[in-house]
Amino acid sequence: MTANQKPRNQYGGVPARLILIVAGVFVFIGAVFSGVGVVLHARAEAAQVQLDSVMEELSAVETSNTDLEVEINELENSYVD
Repeated sequence: MTANQKPRNQYGGVPARLILIVAGVFVFIGAVFSGVGVVLHARAEAAQVQLDSVMEELSAVETSNTDLEVEINELENSYVD
């Protein structure tokens, strides 16, 4: 090896520093996607809890409406008699 040549590694002459940089970039991108996935999952779970709460309230209102309709019908029938 002459003084101008750089030492090469076993990967076909690609410098090890370049391999480490590329691997680091992929790891960083993976970490970013993982973090985004965790945040989105948490937000979806919170939205589902809120939706369940709203559905329970809606069910209670529908039950209350049904009870009121029955009372109205009973009152109307009592006036007809």
